This record gives sequence, C-alpha cells and structure tokens, in this order.
Amino acid sequence: MKQCQNKNESPLSYDIDCDKQTHHRKRMDGSCALGCDSATGRKRPRFEPSSVGLPDDFVLTDYTKLKGCSCKLPQPKLLSLLKAISSDPGKTQDVGMDCSIVEVRRSGQPSQQQELLSLVSTTDFFFPSVEDPFLQGQIGCANVLSDLYSMGIVDCDTILMLLAASTDMDDDERYHCTLQMMKGFAERATLAETRVTGGQTVMNPWPLIGGVAMRVVAEAEMIRPTGIVAGDVLVLTKPIGGQLAVNLKQWLKRPSLVYKNCIEGRMSEGEIEELYHRGADNMSRLNRNGARLMHKFGAHAATDVTGFGILGHARNLGAAQDANVFLELSLLPVMRGAIKASRLMDDKYKLFMGLSAETSGGLLVALPSIDVAEKFIAELKQLDSVEDGWIVGKARVRTTSDEEFAGILTDAQRNEELYHRGADNMSRLNRNGARLMHKFGAHAATDVTGFGILGHARNLGAAQDANVFLELSLLPVMRGAIKASRLMDDKYKLFMGLSAETSGGLLVALPSVDVAEKFIGELKQLDSVEDGWIVGKARVRASSDEEFAGILTDAQFIDV
Repeated sequence: MKQCQNKNESPLSYDIDCDKQTHHRKRMDGSCALGCDSATGRKRPRFEPSSVGLPDDFVLTDYTKLKGCSCKLPQPKLLSLLKAISSDPGKTQDVGMDCSIVEVRRSGQPSQQQELLSLVSTTDFFFPSVEDPFLQGQIGCANVLSDLYSMGIVDCDTILMLLAASTDMDDDERYHCTLQMMKGFAERATLAETRVTGGQTVMNPWPLIGGVAMRVVAEAEMIRPTGIVAGDVLVLTKPIGGQLAVNLKQWLKRPSLVYKNCIEGRMSEGEIEELYHRGADNMSRLNRNGARLMHKFGAHAATDVTGFGILGHARNLGAAQDANVFLELSLLPVMRGAIKASRLMDDKYKLFMGLSAETSGGLLVALPSIDVAEKFIAELKQLDSVEDGWIVGKARVRTTSDEEFAGILTDAQRNEELYHRGADNMSRLNRNGARLMHKFGAHAATDVTGFGILGHARNLGAAQDANVFLELSLLPVMRGAIKASRLMDDKYKLFMGLSAETSGGLLVALPSVDVAEKFIGELKQLDSVEDGWIVGKARVRASSDEEFAGILTDAQFIDV
C-alpha cells in the first residue's frame, strides 16, 4: 500500500485549541459559544437522521462530490473569465470582489437634497459540506451574509434563498432533507435580524443551498474594500483548515483511498471529531460582530476568507486597493488537527500554501496599528465568546509592478525581518522612556542587557529598600525568535529569561496599571513604535531564601 510522504508545514502555521469551556456561554448575537441550539440552549447533539424523518444511514455529503466553497471555479480561471468582460477586476465599481455596489438615489427630492445611497448585494451558494441538513442551512446563510459583513454592513434588508432539492434522493428523503436545510437557513437569518423574502428552488442531482443578500446603505454605513495603506495590520477572525475538517469527517463513514493510505491508524476518531465540530461551529458563526467592530476601530478594508483560501482572498483584496500595497501574511492560525492531517496527506489541499478552501470563514481585516488590532481582537473575543482572533500580517509598499498583491513570508524573509527589527531596537535611544519616568512617578528601573530580562530583574529586586519580589508574567519576544529558540532547544535560554540583550529596553516600576498604561501610550507616540508592555508586578518577598525575581510557571511568551 502506498504511503503518503510527509511534507513540512508552513513555518507560519500553528495549531490552536478547541474551546474547552464547561459552561454554556451566550454570544452577543444570542447563539451559544459551544454550538448549542439557539432555541433550546442545549449543546448541539450528534446528528441523528431518524430524528428528522431520514434513514439512519443518511449522510448529506453522500449526494455531492464537491463540498462547500471548494466547489468554486479556481481563482486563476475565474480571473481570466472576468478579464474578458472587465477592464479591471477587483475594483468596487466592477466585478471580482465580495459585493456589488450600485449607486441609487431617493426619489421625490430635489437633486441637490438627495442623499447618495448604494444598493449593496451579494450572492453565494454551494453544495453540502456537512452531514446534517439543518447545519448545512445555517452555514449557507452565514456564508452569504458574510460578504456584507466584510464591508462593515451590519444589517441586511432581505435575503433570497437559492435551493436545489436532490433528484438522487427518494421523495421522502428529499422532502425532509430540503425542509431541514430551509429551517437551518431561516434560523440563521433570524439570528442575523433579517428575513427570507423569496428565492428560487430547483431540482438537481446534488443538493444546493445559498442565497442573495441585499442592503441599501449610506456611504457611512459601509467600509469600501479599497483603503489599505502601508503599515496597516491584518487581523483574521476565524482559524483556517475547514476543508480538511469536513473531508476527514466524511471519510470516517465513507473511507476514501487517501484516508486509507494516509490517515487511517495515524489520526484517531476523537481527533477528527474535535476538528470537525470546531469547523462546524466556525462555519455557522456569523461574522456580524466583526462588521460592527470594523466601524468602531476604523478598519481600512476587509474581505471574508472562503473558497480561494486566505492567500487567494488576500491577493484579491490587495489588488483592489487605491494605494500600491502588498499584503504580507506572517502567521496562519489553523484548527487543531488540520496541520497533522495536512502533513499526512502531503499538503494535498494546499493548507500550507494558504490556498485551502474555507466555507463561511473569518474576516481578514486591515486596521491602522497593532494597538488598534489588539483592541479589536479583545472586544471581538468578548462579543463572540470565543478565543479566535489573531494578527496575521501587515501591509507594505509593493516593490514592483510584477510583484503579487499578497504573499506568505518565507523563512529567509522572516529571518531578515527579525534581524532588522532587532537592529532597530538596539539603535533606538531609551531617552523618551527616561523623560516619562519623571512624568509618571516611576519608583525604579533598569535597562535589560547582557544578563537577560530575568538577570536584570533579579539585580533590580535585590537593590530595593523594600523586601520585594519582581514577578514576570509576560515576555514579549520579537516575531521569529520564539520559533528559532524552539528549533534550537532554547540554546540561548530565551524561555528562561536569560538570553543576552544588547542595548535593550527599560524595565520600569510604576505605581499602578493605569499609570503604566498611560506611560506606554505616551512612549509609543513619542518613539513612533508599537513597543511597550506590562510584563509583571512587584509583590512581597515570601522568605529570605526566595530569589528577588522570577518568571511565573504559566507566563506568556508572545510574538510581537
């Protein structure tokens, strides 16, 4: 039997944990963070076909060969077709981006008093990606609404449902399956505070679900996807790996040759089920709160990540900009289990290339700064009651007209980026920090150099008149250094806090968290950087035998 070759995953991709909450928390939109039924509040049960009038062995994905947004025409072929009817695909006045925008005016007013309005519309539909028809309907609705959300449009005036009932099912199966898809679609529309007012239903061998979403908006109600500038920070609101999640789940019941050769005996059923249920929750979750926060935090543009993968949609977004920018992806958050599966299958679905199809994926949002992006993420986590949200890259000036509009950083580029970030840090004066120590009433400080942050913290603690212990709970590390240290088995003691620095930063003791935050805010402004973190606190030293400083066992090391 042929064995699949392992392929090293992208150095930028990493597994994230599924939610481990034991309590049922409600999101702001009313749905449960654990995928509970919105009507009953109970955890979504395992799909039991007989409970909705279907045969016990019914699996919706048996009736299609293409799943979810992976059924889309490949991006290069689509763009070649668009070029035949459009001079500049990707611009908002043209075809190629997430929504169509058509200017309209209110009637019955003099032309000079008319408010400029736009009809924003989008359509999307696809074949089943999950075994449960009700869940498939939820995903279909969430997916079509996501295009409006990617333009910061929070409310939808109406949805038309597009539906195909399968001719490969018998009459009874077709009725119950179609009914469940319609119910799921309508449930998600209600959750989004909109309603289905029409549509089209046809017969087809493969079932199909989707729709048309529309909203009439004033200019201030939407964020056109054209405003990205160099220096913007890119945020992703859901992890990737959805295509692998749904394929693996189907293969548990209907093993394919790829599954038998590459996955069977190497991934447990539990691992696959965990990945699938995380993916199902992601696909059915609305991106509506992300759209709200785009306005609050001044997003410059966004797109939703679906059939072309994160890199494909980033390229589309980059090409649509007024400024000449390149979207540089430096981090790919992947649902736990998908990296392992992709390795085993030699990256068959191009996960590590950023081209693996997603269905109803997250928003890729461009925000003005790291500080703004972190606040956006924090508030989104609270609103959606999830742990999803990552800074995944940045926008820079596009170097040549031949360069693509987006790309994933290579190892060499990341190493170069780490070096230049380090050089900039070492050559920057700590003078503004010294000024602000007086303004904000600092109690003491040291600079971090050859003994590492822990070594200098110990020296500083030992020098105090009071009997204190300096407790470090957060270590901000230049992006790329954490990965390098892991690969070298922490040869230079970075994770011990003893890695030598040259012309490092100031470790400053301030009277309170509030004062520290103000100190950091002003320092960022004065130095024109995004550096500055609360990394710990001083407490009473427990005994005379205790060291004068230490790193907490659960301290966070973060890429910055």
